[in-house]
Order: sequence, then structure tokens, then C-alpha cells
Amino acid sequence: MITRLEFVNNQHYKFWEAELTEGSTTLITRWGRIGTRGQSKSYPFVSYAAASQQYEEKIASKRRKGYSEVRVTPHVRPPSPPPPVTISEPKEEPKTLGHRSLSQYMSL
Repeated sequence: MITRLEFVNNQHYKFWEAELTEGSTTLITRWGRIGTRGQSKSYPFVSYAAASQQYEEKIASKRRKGYSEVRVTPHVRPPSPPPPVTISEPKEEPKTLGHRSLSQYMSL
């Protein structure tokens, strides 16, 4: 589970995220200015229960400080665009009228 909290006012545009995978004993947090990658830190615990308890405590602490939860969308890499298609124009042969080229005919 991932929880993202943001704190936005006239002076601050901050985010804080916590991630704890089911059964994992490591809590990962990220924080920073909204729009940046921010910093991260991992907290190892001896059990999933201990990690889960700390997860809930940290979220409650941030909410008390004025952070509000925002919906987290999974980061899905968009498909790569297809390579550009190069269309080459066929080389134009000079137009001829009889034995003279068009440019020669026009200069007469």
C-alpha cells in the first residue's frame, strides 16, 4: 500500500509518501517539493506488524501537521512512440518535349 500526503499553502508545496508492501518488513518513505522526485529513506523492522504500526503512526503525525491525502495512481510507463516514418519523394526526371528539355524549350 502507498499513501501520499500533500501540504499546500501560500509558502509550501510539499509531499510525503509512505509505502509498505503486504508481508514486507521495510517501510519506505519519500518526501520533497511537489513536482520533484524528492528524497527517500528505508526503515527496516523485525516484523510486518511493527512496520505497519509505524506506517500508521507516521501517517497520523503528518495529518496532524496539516497534510491531506491525495489519490496515488500507479506509475505506468507509456508505450514508446513508433519510429518516425520517412517518406522520400521520388526523384523527378526532367520533363522533355521531343529532344529538348522543358527548360531549354522555355528559354527559346
